[in-house]
Amino acid sequence: MTEKLIFGKHTPKDAEDLWNKIKPRNPNPCVALYGEMPGQTCKGCKYLIGWAHSRVYYKCQLRKITHGAGTDHRVNWPACGKYEKKI
Repeated sequence: MTEKLIFGKHTPKDAEDLWNKIKPRNPNPCVALYGEMPGQTCKGCKYLIGWAHSRVYYKCQLRKITHGAGTDHRVNWPACGKYEKKI
């Protein structure tokens, strides 16, 4: 039996199912190309660079770098297989 809406509100089960449908499986596009480096994030990688403007925009040198938001890279993403520790 499935859970029903209660007075027009979603039950916690409905919200969890919805989140599982829309959340990205792995948002880092480099992981799809190079695999994942377990236990590491992009923050410690030598390929991560910051472009300082009114704020810092992070980019990965392993990806094509444009001046748009489409290639912005998050420092807390799981690291890809090409991860090399910053010196």
